[in-house]
Amino acid sequence: MAGERPAFEALVSRHLRRARAVAGAVLDGNEAIDDVVQEAFLLAYDHLGQLTDPAGFPAWLTTIVRNQALAWRRKRRRERSIPLASIAEPGLRSTDDPGTAAEPDLDRLRRAMEQLTPEQRTLLALRYEAGLNLADIGETLGISGENAGKRLQRTQAQLARMLQHGQPDARGSR
Repeated sequence: MAGERPAFEALVSRHLRRARAVAGAVLDGNEAIDDVVQEAFLLAYDHLGQLTDPAGFPAWLTTIVRNQALAWRRKRRRERSIPLASIAEPGLRSTDDPGTAAEPDLDRLRRAMEQLTPEQRTLLALRYEAGLNLADIGETLGISGENAGKRLQRTQAQLARMLQHGQPDARGSR
């Protein structure tokens, strides 16, 4: 908070993986993750004086990263004229091909993940992409580790139901 760059660089090193997971959850793995994270860290550095409780840095940074990612997504949506999802990637095999029956249906998983709320995707990204434990997830989100565990369990159950039945749950159900 005294403006020492090495101290802030240590914070960046400590929280980079977490920030990337949050941005990735909002941006669905978009290539802009690193740009959004960099912008978020610059904003955090510029506004560090507004942080009243240094222990709350992880939750504060998560809010900044999430807001930056949502802003980037809104801007991108306004600029985009052709939906990228409608363009098939060359080299991907169709899941209708009998030779791929043993492979996971990644397209179905992607569609199910899109039906989750940004908060639910963030929980999954923090756990499985960033590899955080429940206490760290709770700290990142500004909730208890127990609450993080309950929310994660509900999100996992909802995702499993969506994949099992092939029908997405209503966005609001948790």
